[in-house]
Amino acid sequence: MIESTRSYLDQSPEVQARFAKIRSRDKILQVRHLSKSFKTPQGQIEALRDVSFDVHRREFVCIVGASGCGKSTLARILAGLDVQTQGEMLLDGQPVTGPGHDRGMVFQGYSLFPWLTVKHNVMFGPRMSGQGRGEAESRAREWLALVGLEKFADAYPHQLSGGMRQRVAIWRNVDVTVVFITHDLDEAIYLADRILVLKPHPGRVQEFIEVPVPRPRSLAQWSGEEFRATKQRLEASIDPERPTQAADDEPTAEHLPMIRMTDVHDSVE
Repeated sequence: MIESTRSYLDQSPEVQARFAKIRSRDKILQVRHLSKSFKTPQGQIEALRDVSFDVHRREFVCIVGASGCGKSTLARILAGLDVQTQGEMLLDGQPVTGPGHDRGMVFQGYSLFPWLTVKHNVMFGPRMSGQGRGEAESRAREWLALVGLEKFADAYPHQLSGGMRQRVAIWRNVDVTVVFITHDLDEAIYLADRILVLKPHPGRVQEFIEVPVPRPRSLAQWSGEEFRATKQRLEASIDPERPTQAADDEPTAEHLPMIRMTDVHDSVE
């Protein structure tokens, strides 16, 4: 990938306005001084230390970091499948004490219905929540356009690449706040509003990056200055010795769980 001379901190007026709007929304998820330790035969292992961050309603946040930064542990705690050793996590102002109907997980198996088209997979959640067919279809087309899949609306899951199926699985859970945990930096930049970078051993917050790439996004933006500047920052933060990936390389990430949080009933941006 050709290096960018632009700073990842540079934002166009359009992007600045979008983040101002995101910051004006209430904080649906609040993580405060969260730590997690495990007892093993070899002794105590500290997986997470003093992790604090907020996620706004209808925000899409990706979490990335080197091996050993506690991404999977944090995913389990966010989903209510594990309990922190210290600190607290509030969802809509209420402590999270276990799994709940206000949260869900999408795993790397993608959880798509093979007999439904891409569009109807995305429509499934809103339709089950009582949304009318016309409105659900209109919004499904809007969301597919946001992630560059509008041309595949009538395709079936077996006709898509793995990355495409992952995006459909995410957007089948639309109308939500999303915390998405991944190893794939391109995927994180493409999908996220902000990216939380964790450093390892134990997992701690290193940086929370506002992605300067405008929405709606397309694959053509992967070669753009904003995208390249953000990826350079992520690579430098996670692994300064990591070789730069060529622009036409096919990403080979292991996808980790995506946390889906609480339904909302207004537009998604």
